Amino acid sequence: MNGDKILHYRIEQPAYENILFRYFVGTHTTFAKKVLIKTLKTPLTSTEKEAFVNETRNFARLQHPALVTLYDYIESEEGLYVVLDYQKGTTLADYVHLQHGRLPENQAIATLLQLVEVWEMAHKAGIFGGIIRPSYIELTPDYTLKVQDIALSQFYTRKMLALGDKDNVARLAPEFWKGDTLIDEKADIYGLGLLLFELLTAKVPYTGLTVGEMRTKVLEENLPAISPSVDAIIAKATAKNPNDRYTSCAELKQALLAWKPAPVETPKEAPKQTPLPAKERKPAFDLSKYDAINILPYLVGIFMFAFLLLSWSYAGKPKIKKQIVANIQNEGQIKSFQDSVTKAQFKKAIDDSIRRSKEIAKKQVVSDPYMHKVRLGENLERIARRYYVTLDTIKKMNNLTGKEPLKPKTGIKIPVRAIYHMKAKETIEMVGQKFNMNPLLIKEVNQLYPRPAKAGELPDPIIFEGKEVVIPLMMPPKK
Repeated sequence: MNGDKILHYRIEQPAYENILFRYFVGTHTTFAKKVLIKTLKTPLTSTEKEAFVNETRNFARLQHPALVTLYDYIESEEGLYVVLDYQKGTTLADYVHLQHGRLPENQAIATLLQLVEVWEMAHKAGIFGGIIRPSYIELTPDYTLKVQDIALSQFYTRKMLALGDKDNVARLAPEFWKGDTLIDEKADIYGLGLLLFELLTAKVPYTGLTVGEMRTKVLEENLPAISPSVDAIIAKATAKNPNDRYTSCAELKQALLAWKPAPVETPKEAPKQTPLPAKERKPAFDLSKYDAINILPYLVGIFMFAFLLLSWSYAGKPKIKKQIVANIQNEGQIKSFQDSVTKAQFKKAIDDSIRRSKEIAKKQVVSDPYMHKVRLGENLERIARRYYVTLDTIKKMNNLTGKEPLKPKTGIKIPVRAIYHMKAKETIEMVGQKFNMNPLLIKEVNQLYPRPAKAGELPDPIIFEGKEVVIPLMMPPKK
């Protein structure tokens, strides 16, 4: 689909996807404006088309500084497309899970306060989504937040649940799992509470489970405690019964504004002992009872005995005449001995260096070069964006200036973390866990998208066995 044109927009590269939708980065052909293009992955039924149109209509009604702007809606023979403002940056999910790690409490609270205002505005317009994912929230270079998907219709939310899209349904409120027909702002409040937990722990609740196991935990188990200062907020926002949650985003916002960090415990001082009264205090060694004894003769006797013992010891030693000892060894032998010691030390240093190098090599992740085959219309900048490396790195590795036209099928060296050959029954999610990396990122780099299904059919699963998968050069988050 890269290079295709949709009305005034040219599709350049995939951004991300889920089980229902695909997102592409594109450019307006006249104004050179970068945009984000959203479309369905499968052909539309009349019900799906109606839900998609209603979803787009609802999105167009919303205006907020932290919400991306909807530019266009396009219907064509190929499908339906929504054109959104493109924010170049990183997703909130990648920032937490791949770059920064868990956020401090004050930063997580401030982040959620920005997002609560967006959903508060949507609820006033009568729009309730139900799924709140940090993957659909962009963090711009100036550290402002931009929500890219908020008006997801409940039709598509329930379809994701029916298809078992674990990445999304793990964030659904219990009422979705129970099949309740009445869904309101309480479902989004649950999602916001779940997001706060994810920001503070850098962990996605209920991950690594089957859909059945996930349903049991969502309906029966509470989230683990984190900190006394935030546990009450998260527990109330994610209560199993919607009536036990905050009644609105405004109430949740007030709770966040009233948040105070947990007090720092100071070490307790040891209790002071009350001194005994002066009359009850006794010296460590009381000599008063020995006043009647004259100890002077005893001290004189001890001194004389010690003097006699030292005199006898000195008299018994043989007297040695002092001599000046010099030139009793051959200087050549001394030099030879010193050289042999130096050589032995030098050899040991080399052996130790080799041993340490081997130990370090075993622990380090080896960055394997990968040869990318240039496609029609590709340039170095686009290739650098695809593999998440800098343009200068690719230029240096390939001895290019960046101005040369790239011929199709030309090999371009790319620094990558690894080139992994997938095994039988292994999924991209398993590979992501193995390399501690977001599976969506691996799909984007390798452009792994299933074949669109025919009308009324589910998409065929991708067979990855034996496939060569590029793992981008991105280090795992700090623990």
